[in-house]
Amino acid sequence: NGKETIISMVMSWYQDAGLLESPEFKETILLNRTEAGFTLLQHAVRNGKETIISMVMSWYQDAGLLESPEFKEIILLNRTKQKYNLLHQIGLSRIPIGIVKEIINKIPDKDLIRLLNEKVYNTYSPGTFKNNEIYNLFNSERGRLQAHLSHHIPEKNIKKSLKKTYP
Repeated sequence: NGKETIISMVMSWYQDAGLLESPEFKETILLNRTEAGFTLLQHAVRNGKETIISMVMSWYQDAGLLESPEFKEIILLNRTKQKYNLLHQIGLSRIPIGIVKEIINKIPDKDLIRLLNEKVYNTYSPGTFKNNEIYNLFNSERGRLQAHLSHHIPEKNIKKSLKKTYP
């Protein structure tokens, strides 16, 4: 719901119960997906409040998940049932560009280019004119990654690599 006081209160319940370090907390809260396929980080980004995004990122950090394969696969590369990925949510938000860069810097280049080029309803790529700063960053990253990947992937495979999507 985006109310920091309520979020903090609920987290204090987990803390008071000694559950913040438990595997169950990691699985049922931090790495969970809703029925529609959204992750906790996608909800925080969708909310758009820098304090909430920072709070959620600190939970992943405290749980030792930020550098884990689970964080990459389940959180960073997640796609909802409607095919929205984290970058679509970021592109629709008004979060500060520093947080956007912090998040995308956690995504390996080969995955980042796929996320940046994935389309929802075969039409919408991440980034909109609603937030020119994020829109420009995403377009800049697309250009940088296409140039970078063209040096590492044989030319005939570049388009195929850019079209790949996650299962």
